[in-house]
Amino acid sequence: MGELNINFWSIAPQLVLICFGFLLMLIGGYTKVSKSGYLGQISALGIALAFMVNIYLFGSRKLGFSNIILFDELVGIFNAIFFVSGFLVCLLSDNYIEGKIKHTGEYYALILFAIAGMSFMVSALDFLILFLGLEMMSLSIYVLAGLFKQSERSIESAMKYFLLGSFSTAIFLLGVAFLYGAFGTTNFAYMLQHFTKYFMDGKSLPLLMGSALVFSGIVFKIAAVPFHMWTPDVYEGAPTTVTAFMATAVKAAAFSMLFRVYLLGLRGVVVDYAGIIAYLAVFTMTLGNLSALAQKSVKRMLAYSSIAHAGYLLVGFTSLNQIGLGAVIFYLISYALMNIGAFAIISFFEKETHSTELNHLSGKGFKHPFLGFMMVIFMFSLAGVPPTSGFAGKFYIFTGAIQSGYVSLAIIGVLNSAISAYYYLRVLVYMYFKDAEEPISNINISAPQVVAILISAIGVLNIGVLPGKLFDLTIKSVSFLF
Repeated sequence: MGELNINFWSIAPQLVLICFGFLLMLIGGYTKVSKSGYLGQISALGIALAFMVNIYLFGSRKLGFSNIILFDELVGIFNAIFFVSGFLVCLLSDNYIEGKIKHTGEYYALILFAIAGMSFMVSALDFLILFLGLEMMSLSIYVLAGLFKQSERSIESAMKYFLLGSFSTAIFLLGVAFLYGAFGTTNFAYMLQHFTKYFMDGKSLPLLMGSALVFSGIVFKIAAVPFHMWTPDVYEGAPTTVTAFMATAVKAAAFSMLFRVYLLGLRGVVVDYAGIIAYLAVFTMTLGNLSALAQKSVKRMLAYSSIAHAGYLLVGFTSLNQIGLGAVIFYLISYALMNIGAFAIISFFEKETHSTELNHLSGKGFKHPFLGFMMVIFMFSLAGVPPTSGFAGKFYIFTGAIQSGYVSLAIIGVLNSAISAYYYLRVLVYMYFKDAEEPISNINISAPQVVAILISAIGVLNIGVLPGKLFDLTIKSVSFLF
């Protein structure tokens, strides 16, 4: 396990988030509902401070707590994804949750606790820390999904996610138990160092069983086929801002688990899993795209879209080369920006019409030119149209797959991307080329919400036009694996 080296710098960003989370709970408990509008700004400030600490530490390598916690460049980049996603969601939430949640302090506190859990997951060098981070994130998301207590769909969403999430966690823990039985430890570094020895000593069966069960638990969080069933109902029923958070930060956290577990502790089996992951990628992106074609709800369509994007990300992971793995992180960054922007605009229209159906978007592109133009950027990026970040991300992912010899997988990915263009552009057709069925009212957008949308849109365009520096940074963050 290594020497006792309690290094609080290794968990400094998480400590900032946890402190602000408790502060928000205290302030929320002593604040009237009518005067709680500033809590979103306080939570955004807390995330911004954690992000600054993350930037300060970036480039250094800090081990802590008997070498079971690590801060390195990979952790720094994943933290940035979590923090930016949470920051944007906090800015977007004030108007959306107004009048729907009695105690808003707990809403923002849960977001901060969830981000802290994600950060612990990617920082973990031991299955115990990984599991604690996973549960810290999951329990917060379970509550957030059902926070609209007056909505039956929200309660149904939380119950489905809780029950299926608990089942997947049990599978994950059973896998960890098998691995502990094989290695006698839960430490990733020890597993990596002694993998071949234990594999040859006749302990291969519990080792392979454990790695397969852990992989199944992670695939559930990624929402890949066949563990995707919960995604449409949970995403549709949860508050839209929470859905945006789940589709971006939670997905990034799940992929960080793949990086930590299967590229560090269990690197010896990941090559054998490459073929399985390739098939998973094909089924996931194909089912996600074909199912999205039939959806009449924009929110449910984006839920199936998130399944398809999980398939694209698995294509990058299948390649197991530096370009492909760097492309996965690059794509997670661009996906977070374009997805949060899209869900933000849907949340504005949802508050106006109390619906996320496609036909309720009719005519809104010209009536609300700012929101319409922003939606064009986000839909084009999700479809992979240049010069957006979505195009650059898919280009790098498919390049990595081709370099590893998965040419057919890259071709299937391109064809799936072409299919997805239909349902993304259909949203714009309704917004600009369909007449409104009912009078369109004005939408009040606060300054923090405008800032969040502009950050997302500028990020999508900037990364799409000048992707080189960010991609070089993501490749450098995974260089220790090669």
